[in-house]
Amino acid sequence: MSKSTGRKQKEILLKDRFSDESSTQPEIAFRRWLVGELDSGRMTEGEARARFHIGDATWWRLIRRWRRLYSSDIPLTLPPMTEKEQRELEALHKRIKELEKHLEDAKVKNTALETLVDVAEQKLRISIRKKSGPKQ
Repeated sequence: MSKSTGRKQKEILLKDRFSDESSTQPEIAFRRWLVGELDSGRMTEGEARARFHIGDATWWRLIRRWRRLYSSDIPLTLPPMTEKEQRELEALHKRIKELEKHLEDAKVKNTALETLVDVAEQKLRISIRKKSGPKQ
C-alpha cells in the first residue's frame, strides 16, 4: 500500500461527518473500536494520536465528541488482572498440569492391569473378569 493510499484511508476513517452512504459504517465501527480501546486502557491517547496521525488541537475535541457518542454505559471489557489473580491463575494452570499427569499415569496403569488380566486368562485359562448380565 502506498503512502498516499494509507493516508487517504486514515482520513476516511477519521473524518467526523455522517452521511447516508454505506461507507460510513467502517467509520462508525472504527470510532466505536477506538473509544473502546481508549476506555479499556489497551491503548493510550498518545499511542492513538501517533498511530492515526491526529493533531493535538483536533484530538481533544474529536475524542471528547466520540466518547460522548460511542462510549457505552455498560463496560464490555474486564479490568486487568491483579498480581494476586495472576498468581492464582498460574497456580490453577500448574494444578491442571499435575492432574493431567496423574490422569495419564492412571491410564497407563489401567492399560497395564488390563493386559495382565488378558495374559493371565489366556495362559491359565481361567475367567478372572466378572461376567456382566443377569445372575443364573
